[in-house]
Amino acid sequence: ILTGGFVASTLLLTSDFNPAYDMTFGGNSIECVTNQGTIIALAGDAILMGFRTVNTGSMQAANLAGIAAGTEVLLKPVGLADRLYISTIVDATSEETGIENYGTLTGLNLSLKADGNAYALAINQRGVIQATGCNNTNNGEIFLVANPGNHPNGIVEVAGSIVTGK
Repeated sequence: ILTGGFVASTLLLTSDFNPAYDMTFGGNSIECVTNQGTIIALAGDAILMGFRTVNTGSMQAANLAGIAAGTEVLLKPVGLADRLYISTIVDATSEETGIENYGTLTGLNLSLKADGNAYALAINQRGVIQATGCNNTNNGEIFLVANPGNHPNGIVEVAGSIVTGK
């Protein structure tokens, strides 16, 4: 996929689509978003979001390359460093939620955020994550966040490479 910006989600857009404002995605879907190919966002973001997300391919973004897993995701407008937020799962007993990244993520800023629970690994990072540089508002930041919700065990496991800056 070669485009200006890209968002793939199994969650419903529950607010108006307008990248200049907060956009909320949510719903009851427990389906997985999977990327096995190449996504290149030449002028914007490349984002995958769903109850569970798997990336074995390549994601490249001029701005944010992000992956979010949960039942509700908030996407903030361009210009903020931390733009992806997740809400806690009401029933945190599922072992199917979370992020598996075996592929490559490249972008000005990167964010992997998953709703964690006491029963499962929230983020399994085995691929390559590379922040390509910085600008006046974003410092080539990489966020790996496992939201523990009501449990103290939000787990992030890293076995791949994480590189920031130029």
